[in-house]
Amino acid sequence: MSIAFVMDDRLSSDRKQALLRCINRMKSHFDLEVLPQNTTEESVMEGLRDKRFQGVILPWYQYLAWKRLEAEFGVLRLGFAKNIGYFSEAVLPFELTELPPYQRLHLLDFHRFSQKNIETLLQALLLRQDESGLAPFLRKNSVVFTTGWNQSHQAYEAIRQVLESPLLRRWSDRFLSLHLYFSCLQSLIKESVKIEIIEAEEMLLIKSLFQDKTLPLKTILAAVWPSENHPSRAIREMLRHCDFTRVSCFPEEHHIEVTSIFTPDAQALNYPGEMRGIWVEPRPLSQLETENTTPHLRRITFLELNELKEFKGKTAA
Repeated sequence: MSIAFVMDDRLSSDRKQALLRCINRMKSHFDLEVLPQNTTEESVMEGLRDKRFQGVILPWYQYLAWKRLEAEFGVLRLGFAKNIGYFSEAVLPFELTELPPYQRLHLLDFHRFSQKNIETLLQALLLRQDESGLAPFLRKNSVVFTTGWNQSHQAYEAIRQVLESPLLRRWSDRFLSLHLYFSCLQSLIKESVKIEIIEAEEMLLIKSLFQDKTLPLKTILAAVWPSENHPSRAIREMLRHCDFTRVSCFPEEHHIEVTSIFTPDAQALNYPGEMRGIWVEPRPLSQLETENTTPHLRRITFLELNELKEFKGKTAA
């Protein structure tokens, strides 16, 4: 995949060198054409029309300012990110401009994310764009842990099983973040939700799939937009506790799929006031990840996982 990568000349020399090291490692997975910051929006659009590259990664402020580039791809398109913003230094939410006029947002964190996690994320989001949820991160031997609830009174027991499971033992330093994350999820979803959790490389991924007709596509971006000018909603509060979030909307059936990533670097915990990566986009229903689309995976409920732990404990005794 050929990508134009526009440099950020606002960075300090140290941050610029760190970004260049990141770009050099990315070249093993992508055909990158590095462009200077004074590159114009028109020249990038010409490169896309000539098929010199298939996508572009821009400094976050150019990404938000270049409206014609997003329109070139089709404002109402479903899926397939072509125009991506990044930040390679600390950015505070109030620095972002007003809510963009389109219904997608692609911002990547090249500052706090480790190099390995950046590579994993880019490969999943760019090389496997026709897959949603956990699917781009799954391997043949992946085990998916599942839970959820159909009624609000079942939520407490489901969340307790997750938090007490041996799967989260090595994430004990993120226990408070995970507890708050699930508490927000419980307040957000009053009816049915399906939750799937995996560990991939150095990341813990949590996917929640639910339907919400009160949160249509036109307002989903406003609901997660990190600005004081928009009223806070439970979904935005939930995303404050994780290190990266992907929100996929399937407008045909009002499905919303939230995939959140927790990392050992704990950006949300250590730098709570800073912007973190976020990926919001509408997608066609055909790309919705379900058990039917990944039948080869081994799925274990948290109740089974906890019972297995108890059984091993009794055997050892």
